Amino acid sequence: MRLAPVKAMHDVYRTPLTRDPFSVPIDEKVSVLLAAAAAMRNAGGARLRSAEASMDFFRDEKVFASTEGSLIEQTLTESGAGCWRPPWTAPMCNDGRIPRACRARFGVNAATSQRSGTSTSSACAS
Repeated sequence: MRLAPVKAMHDVYRTPLTRDPFSVPIDEKVSVLLAAAAAMRNAGGARLRSAEASMDFFRDEKVFASTEGSLIEQTLTESGAGCWRPPWTAPMCNDGRIPRACRARFGVNAATSQRSGTSTSSACAS
């Protein structure tokens, strides 16, 4: 069997970057992450005591070469970042108690979850 003849292609593609994330100094990345986590904790008030932030960077280099003479190179760069409340931290009621619905999940009993006052939320009821 013979395939139809094709014109050989030569091309190079690189993800267009304003700034290569792999060239950013680690100190700068850490500073951005610490600021993002601090902003999240500050915005959450007393109900949010812990926040995490992370960045991910990927670079894939691919090459296609055919017996017909084609040579195509790709360099794909991806990046992403985010911040969140860690799943192992229990949400807090307005009065500083852990909501009833979360006590079992986080291994907390009702006696130790009471800090002060009472809450108006049914999820926060003892």
